[in-house]
Amino acid sequence: MDNWLAILLIFFAVIFFIIEATTPGFGVWFTAGLISAILGILIWTNPGMPWVIYLQINPWAVVLIFLALAAIGIFIVQLIWKAHKRRVATGYEDIVGHAAEVRTDLNPEGLVFLEGELWTAVSESGQIKAGEEVKVSRVDGLKLFVVKK
Repeated sequence: MDNWLAILLIFFAVIFFIIEATTPGFGVWFTAGLISAILGILIWTNPGMPWVIYLQINPWAVVLIFLALAAIGIFIVQLIWKAHKRRVATGYEDIVGHAAEVRTDLNPEGLVFLEGELWTAVSESGQIKAGEEVKVSRVDGLKLFVVKK
């Protein structure tokens, strides 16, 4: 009976790990799989139960391996959590608020240099001379709207 319980717990651990890997989550399935695997292997390798297959694996080695796996899992979940909290770093949302250098006079339209590229820009704060620094206030297609910095 205990042998089947151990196999069932290890089977559920694998299922929990697969669920964790394929669904967005915060480590709940990983934790459940870790606990299930530890209990399954400890039941399977317990030498005090003569009717259970004895694999001659030190239970402390199993615990240490799974503690290491838990630490790695927690570290990965923390990295994922931090990545989700970061603001968008691509597209038009990233351009707004950045500083650009005016290349041709903005009266009200001209060219600005932003992050290695020349952009068509429209001044929202009057005429701006070449060489001055401006701040991007909004983006409309491929046209930047800027204000004096």
